[in-house]
Amino acid sequence: MEEARRGKQIGSSLEAEIVITAKGKQWEILKEYETYLPTLFIVSHVTLEGGADDQQGEITVTVNQPLGRKCERCWNYRTSVGKNQAHPTICERCWKALEG
Repeated sequence: MEEARRGKQIGSSLEAEIVITAKGKQWEILKEYETYLPTLFIVSHVTLEGGADDQQGEITVTVNQPLGRKCERCWNYRTSVGKNQAHPTICERCWKALEG
């Protein structure tokens, strides 16, 4: 992620979506904690992909710009920002917490 930041592909870590490719036991462990990975890595989104059969047990990480817009409340980039007329500047997770 630091390479993407130095290369001006992203600014802060929340301006990143990461794609993690793994296989076997590594993929199983990551899959078990998938919902927690964005918080752990301090990014807006994490996508897990299964590795190819010829992948030698290594994990690869690709950094992309996230889809969606920045939520004013949590600063994560989400595709749900703007979809709620009552809360047009925040994401679904945040408006559910506010309406909660």
